[in-house]
Amino acid sequence: MKLVWILFLSFVKTSAIAQSFQVRDFLISFSHGYPYLPASYDIDYEEAIWNFKTTTGPFFAKVEYGVNQHWGIGGNFAYQQNETTWETPEGDFFKQEQSGSFNLRFNYHFQSATALDPYLGFGMGLRFIKAYKFYTYNSGDIYESSNTSNYSPFGFEATLGLRYSIKRVGIFLEMGIAKSPVQLGLTFRLNRRVSHMEDKE
Repeated sequence: MKLVWILFLSFVKTSAIAQSFQVRDFLISFSHGYPYLPASYDIDYEEAIWNFKTTTGPFFAKVEYGVNQHWGIGGNFAYQQNETTWETPEGDFFKQEQSGSFNLRFNYHFQSATALDPYLGFGMGLRFIKAYKFYTYNSGDIYESSNTSNYSPFGFEATLGLRYSIKRVGIFLEMGIAKSPVQLGLTFRLNRRVSHMEDKE
């Protein structure tokens, strides 16, 4: 077991690019969130005979530019959609909910001499929540509505992340306050020069 640990540390060191995050690094990241957190529900599950839910996302797309060796600035776009169909003794019900957000984001990178990049991120921006409802009652009445929610249009996020990179591609995990508490995704580094050591790999 000790030998495996030594080999792993050696691999991490040889995969490093001098520093985990550098000035003028330009990063593009894509991730998926877990679990899905809908903005609201108005379903009484105790009365529901059955219900069926489908979800899309949440998906995240981020960009970041290295201002210095510790700070990066960029943006984060997030989107999610939820559809729910349920039946009660009163009738059949359908609800679709879409939400998205765009935040100006700042990341603080703690720096590491290995391929590991621990960082703290926070951002603020705007968000929207749109809901569509279609209810069919057994009495024959139909209720339909489409509206933008009255929730606050301002969004906030704060996450702690860890990225592992080899050459220009990395995998990262983030946890914290966001559209989902856990994110897992890939990062692509567009403009950093690959070192001579990496060219030999």
